[in-house]
Amino acid sequence: MAQFSVGFLGCKVSHTDMQAVRERLLRDGHTEGAGDVAVVNTCCVTNEA
Repeated sequence: MAQFSVGFLGCKVSHTDMQAVRERLLRDGHTEGAGDVAVVNTCCVTNEA
């Protein structure tokens, strides 16, 4: 399995989304730390924020 790190830039929604991704990766057997994959989630700006 891969070792991963996560990061987020932006709003609370991106933080919540990244937490869900992190939990899924851990549940699938990956480990967290500096390693094979870096996942970065940024904010999506909408017309009505």
